[in-house]
Amino acid sequence: KSVDLSRSHFFDLFRRCTGLSPVVFANVLKMEFAFDALASNEESLIHIGDELGFSAPSHFTRFFKQHQGVAPSQYRLQVEKTSKLDS
Repeated sequence: KSVDLSRSHFFDLFRRCTGLSPVVFANVLKMEFAFDALASNEESLIHIGDELGFSAPSHFTRFFKQHQGVAPSQYRLQVEKTSKLDS
């Protein structure tokens, strides 16, 4: 709206410039944030999901599992194991 483009025209230009739809691009950013937050092990899963805009922890878990194949808690445990092996 602020750049005076229709939704469809914006989506078309965005896809041409990035190769991704705005939704896919936003999901990639969410996953990158989740990876970093889970690896730091400082925040709860509830807080991470809230930071990403999910209305319930189960929505974050479902989103993460759909994109990564494992639950965020499992991902965090694997990162911890890998970190201990590298130390």
